[in-house]
Amino acid sequence: MEILSTSPEAARRLSGHESTVHAVCALAIQQAQARGLPLLKIDVRPAWSHEYDERTGIIIDVEISAPSDERFSYWDALCERLSFLQLSLPLQEQRFLQDQVSLLVNKG
Repeated sequence: MEILSTSPEAARRLSGHESTVHAVCALAIQQAQARGLPLLKIDVRPAWSHEYDERTGIIIDVEISAPSDERFSYWDALCERLSFLQLSLPLQEQRFLQDQVSLLVNKG
């Protein structure tokens, strides 16, 4: 499994928030392991205009190998864990997660 940042633009957008993005990726890995789901990769990329704020937003795209119902269950559990993570972060990082990060779970 690999974590990728696919462009200098993605790196620019998450600059200063690397530890928060790393924590989100770690939660994605933990949840996949807890469910026995093969996590193929995590791609951190800039958001496109139709996905999110096109100037500052990022997408954390998690690719797992699982049927639709298991992917939905995984996404739901991951979002619940992210809510707890968000509450433990400083206000600036809470805002970053809420306003600038979108999480996708795709079939690999």
